[in-house]
Amino acid sequence: MIFGKSIQILNNNYALGTKPLIKQNPNEIKVILGSADLIGNGMIILNSCGNHYRLIAQFNYEKHLVFILFIGTHREYDNLDINNL
Repeated sequence: MIFGKSIQILNNNYALGTKPLIKQNPNEIKVILGSADLIGNGMIILNSCGNHYRLIAQFNYEKHLVFILFIGTHREYDNLDINNL
């Protein structure tokens, strides 16, 4: 799985009951997933496989929801208009 390590960290914290899966703010996500880039409006970018792949997710912290907006290669990401996701 391309983003397996990042997802595993989130799931392990949730499964152990030590931390809620959906955090209260983007800075808490950054602490867990240090390589995450915060891009505003609840959106984060996760890099994987030496920055060859990217995942963009949008967090709704109030409702504890995560929306996956994009999964693709770095090349596909370069052609993406993030403001229109």
